[in-house]
Amino acid sequence: YILPLRRESFDSLLEVAEDLSDALISATPESPWGYCYLATSRGYDAFARVERGDWFGGFRRGFSAASQFKNCVEKDPLFYDAFAGLGTYYYWKSRKTEFLNWLPFISDDRSEGIRLLQQCSKLGSYNRLVALSALVRIFLDAGQFQQSEEAAREALSSYPMNRVFLWGLAGGLWKEGKNQEAAETYATLLNSIVTDRIPNPYPELLCRLNIVSLKLALDDSAGVDAHLQSLLAFE
Repeated sequence: YILPLRRESFDSLLEVAEDLSDALISATPESPWGYCYLATSRGYDAFARVERGDWFGGFRRGFSAASQFKNCVEKDPLFYDAFAGLGTYYYWKSRKTEFLNWLPFISDDRSEGIRLLQQCSKLGSYNRLVALSALVRIFLDAGQFQQSEEAAREALSSYPMNRVFLWGLAGGLWKEGKNQEAAETYATLLNSIVTDRIPNPYPELLCRLNIVSLKLALDDSAGVDAHLQSLLAFE
């Protein structure tokens, strides 16, 4: 099942996290960790606000999160885990405001965002896979499909059945025109989904639709009817 975000409990836990982060900053002001936790809390808050349509609030909290990640790096320039949040913010902030890049005070930081994420993916201790996940999505968005595939495969070399990276790999392969490999990757995903003890109908629907589309593009009808029958069985 795709679980809805429980706003009240989610927001209350973020408040607790921020209070604990503030206490840690007060106790150890020269350590980057308090700022990292505070930045992460505000980053999750920004994501949640955007998900519920509060774009202005999301941007405001995202800017605040980025400022705290900068504090991390000021305290320790080799705190590579902060680069995951900072790089993600730089890319998507620039991506969503690219129509304003002609203005002198609006900079295009997408390249810098990708650079920071790549550093974190190589040198980060805790956020290496977070950075790789961000890079998969960013490279797909930027039309750099080969790079997206490479980032997904790097993560899958450690966690071969991770669905986040399997989705990214399948999407990148499809965009590259590698339809057979894409269909096989979606089939791997589908098997993981249908054998899970918890039903998850939306990803199953999407997998089956994508497999049918790819098989038709390959002029391969094997199994297509079975997928269509499964799709029609859903209410």
